[in-house]
Amino acid sequence: MTGKSMLLFTALMTCATNVWALDDDESFTSYESIVSELKTDAEEVLPVREETDWAAVAMHGGLGVTASFINVEMPDIGITSSGLLKGFEAHFGFNLFSRQARAEAAFRNYAHDALSNRTAADMRELEMRIVFLPELRDRLLLRMGAGVSQRFVDVVVRNPSDEIRRSWSTPYYSLLLGFEKKIAKTVSVGPDFSHHAVLDASSYSKSAWDASFRLNATF
Repeated sequence: MTGKSMLLFTALMTCATNVWALDDDESFTSYESIVSELKTDAEEVLPVREETDWAAVAMHGGLGVTASFINVEMPDIGITSSGLLKGFEAHFGFNLFSRQARAEAAFRNYAHDALSNRTAADMRELEMRIVFLPELRDRLLLRMGAGVSQRFVDVVVRNPSDEIRRSWSTPYYSLLLGFEKKIAKTVSVGPDFSHHAVLDASSYSKSAWDASFRLNATF
């Protein structure tokens, strides 16, 4: 092999070695980059998925016994009476996105009963209210709220010579205070006390005081 050929062969080998080294460097750099990216992805903290608090969107329903001390004034026939009517209630409600706030609707039916020697009455009521339930202690809740209702009253006045019947409806607003005690995971009981004030001063019905004992179930 001549000197020129040897020199040319050496130059070609040197260039090839540099190219291979460059390729190896690039491959190594690419490999390190991929490993680094995979490591970063693996170390990323995945977002925690919050479980739905079904107790905060629960529905409620139940029954109860109730009583209302009502006042009736009918000046056109000279009657003023007051007395206690007793009955039953059915209620339904749902949480307002919190276990400490609830919307409720209640229907009450009061049996026909005497208010005085001459006067007897029966009554039906539909009420809507908002109730707040702060926790007093374990499994015991305070109930406080306000609502509006419509009461439908039928009155019979018995005179010696005749009998007078009157029927009317009256809107009310009410203030509520009560308690709710859990006796099972989804069942609670407790009393409610409320004051009803008329929104129509011209009505025969006047203010009333109410009490009830409720059984409530959560769905």
